Amino acid sequence: MQIVFRFLRLMGLAVASLIVSSAFAQATLGELLDTGGKQMSKEEIVAAVSGNTIVGPSLSGAINSTKYNPDGTYTGSGSSGGNNYGYFGKWTVEADGQFCGVSGGGSNRGVKNCGYCFKAADQYFGCTSNEDRNAPVLKRTRQK
Repeated sequence: MQIVFRFLRLMGLAVASLIVSSAFAQATLGELLDTGGKQMSKEEIVAAVSGNTIVGPSLSGAINSTKYNPDGTYTGSGSSGGNNYGYFGKWTVEADGQFCGVSGGGSNRGVKNCGYCFKAADQYFGCTSNEDRNAPVLKRTRQK
């Protein structure tokens, strides 16, 4: 569960103030796929993320906002239980479409966490799996 939290925090994941709309209120990967959601390719993820800020909740309820710079670095901030925090690191997208972040500081310094990005209509979602239909999905909002 700790790895899931760190990954989702990194995705702004951390990662990144989303309220799931009624049209796309899927709670699991299976529900998302059954309603037409598709896994994003490496190229689609880079185009959607690079130079943009991604905002969304973590599984623990934290709200995160992460700016993904075109040079492969990220910075972000979040809030959980009245506590505010900041974070930074490096992001990549693997050939198989895994979106990864390596924390640049704190107790998670150097830890690499990866997950998958999905799109349904014009909405984005993050998930720690691309196979486990019971895995939770969290909506992400892209801000330019």
